[in-house]
Amino acid sequence: MKSKKQLIFLHLGIVGLLAVYVALVFFTKLDCPIKMFLGFACPFCGLTRAWVSAFQFNFTEAFNYHPLFPVAPVLIFMCFHKKLFKFINAKLYDFILVFMALLFFAVYVIRMIITSGKL
Repeated sequence: MKSKKQLIFLHLGIVGLLAVYVALVFFTKLDCPIKMFLGFACPFCGLTRAWVSAFQFNFTEAFNYHPLFPVAPVLIFMCFHKKLFKFINAKLYDFILVFMALLFFAVYVIRMIITSGKL
């Protein structure tokens, strides 16, 4: 098991890498890497731009980029820190994760329908 100091440095490293990525997107206007290589959007497309807009206090634009941007960090945190949620029933914990994942998938499907012009 890792010590608390190692976990803190691991989290700081992850936050640092995310900050560098967000800065690159902000200053270079990079598009989603999956969209660049595959030609279509992923369920998480717009999250980085949404967080950049949120950090600039432009929450309307942030929700336009991705309406679930506040949910993403919660989902990631819950996935990597299951031990912190041991007070929650295991079935409820799994239900919450699956429900949030299904929300992302539903938003993805709706966005694909809207951008294809069939709605």
